[in-house]
Amino acid sequence: MPGGSRPRVTVRGSAAEGRALIDLVDEFGFDAHDIHLVAAPLWQPLSLQLARTLLTVGGALVLDDTGDAEVLAALIAAEHVTTTMIEPGALGRLLVHPDSAAPARAGRLRCVITPGRHLGRWTVDTAWARLGPVLHLALTSPETGLAGLLTPEESQVTRARTGRAVLGTTVVVLGDEGEVLPAGRPGRLAFAGPHVMDGYLDGEAEFRTLDTGADSDADSGAGSALGEDAGERRFLVTDDLGVLDEHGRFTLTGRAGGVRAAVRDRAVDAALFRLESDLLNLPCLRDTAVVRVSLPTLGDALVVPFIAVAVGREATGYAALRTACARRVPSIPAHVIAVDHIPYSPTGRIRTAELLRAVVPILTLNLQLEQTVHQEISA
Repeated sequence: MPGGSRPRVTVRGSAAEGRALIDLVDEFGFDAHDIHLVAAPLWQPLSLQLARTLLTVGGALVLDDTGDAEVLAALIAAEHVTTTMIEPGALGRLLVHPDSAAPARAGRLRCVITPGRHLGRWTVDTAWARLGPVLHLALTSPETGLAGLLTPEESQVTRARTGRAVLGTTVVVLGDEGEVLPAGRPGRLAFAGPHVMDGYLDGEAEFRTLDTGADSDADSGAGSALGEDAGERRFLVTDDLGVLDEHGRFTLTGRAGGVRAAVRDRAVDAALFRLESDLLNLPCLRDTAVVRVSLPTLGDALVVPFIAVAVGREATGYAALRTACARRVPSIPAHVIAVDHIPYSPTGRIRTAELLRAVVPILTLNLQLEQTVHQEISA
């Protein structure tokens, strides 16, 4: 249950472990020879599902609760780990550790799974270089379960926040009137499958019953994006905006966030989401985030922390970020700052409050110093 003062609890009324086992084995080829490293909390749904699956097929589990890069690298090598579920923060620390290349040389590690909603080009490229072609970016949430996956090969040619629907899951894109849209048309993403929740324990979610039969929408081209399942199905309508391509891959393009359909394309939040997606695909950054704030010291502004690819390369990051911010969201001033760490939750979401507590005082001080210097020069 990721952060917030009142975490929401998802409820599923029917057991889906059997279907999850079949789908995960088919997806990743798990068997009794696998040694699986659990480097994400077991309360995280996907982490628990993977652990159960490996035990069921006769594999072995190695547990780590440190998230320390040196410990992870040592465990992967000493325990001959073949597969792992690792949280994004720990993965980033592992990839910059000198010992992270050892598993690739040993040749046993074949599958690394991590939530991929906020991970970008540097993570994908560095994982390939240091670990080999093993990184799978998962698009997952407590509401949908494992909904989408981007394989190592696909991630080399596809933008961040993209995935294909995993086995057992069907994804559609809905228009303003709730109609199923064909490939290439943006709208709200809806998911159906055995892992999708029935609702929240303390609230309602939006569901829609859709006919995904072979004849419906066949002329519009939507049939190819709906998968092989036919007939009426119950879909969870999410707040994620996205688009399906002709191959059935979906890309997240924003959050509906209560914005009315009539003004959705003009919403600043949509522009900020596109901006962050652009930045995640820059090879000159290890990581970045885009946060909109309204504070007495900064006003209505963007806070854009980033991690440079290496010490001494911060200047390149500053230039790239400022240019991108000015192009995508020229109406809001952007405060760019180099940081050593961007905090993630185990589910792959950026801990915004923790991040702002660390960087806003520094930005405020820098702004005050600039104003003082400007006043002295003017005087």
